[in-house]
Parts: sequence; C-alpha cells; structure tokens
Amino acid sequence: MKTLKRVLELRPNYVPALNYQGTMLLEFKKYGQAIESFDKGIDLNSQNASAWYGKARCYVFLNNIESVLKCLYRTF
Repeated sequence: MKTLKRVLELRPNYVPALNYQGTMLLEFKKYGQAIESFDKGIDLNSQNASAWYGKARCYVFLNNIESVLKCLYRTF
C-alpha cells in the first residue's frame, strides 16, 4: 500500500493506480473509500469498465442492488 500511495502522490490522475487502490480498499472492506477511489478513476475516464465493475462490487457488499445494476450497465 505504501508504494501505491507514493505512485498516487507522484501521479494523482494515474487511472490504473486509482483502480488498484479501489480494489485494495474493497478487499479491506473500506467500501466508501473504495467507491471514492473508483469515482476518481471514472471522473478521469468515464469508459473505465474496471472502475465501474469495482464500484459495483462495493455496492454488492453495501446491499445496494440498484446501484450495482447501474454500475454494471456502464461496464458494457
């Protein structure tokens, strides 16, 4: 996680790092923070299917099915 934080300090708009950060936060069950990370990546590239999918996964754990479906729709 330290290396990832350093990458984002140097390149805060690096979408692959934002996606990875979101995935790591998801694994640590920090769903709100993970969604924020995925949203940053989506803001930079709205066609970022990985970020939309990661965000959908967060909403699964938050039991927000409507948001899951909206995010999954954006992955296609």
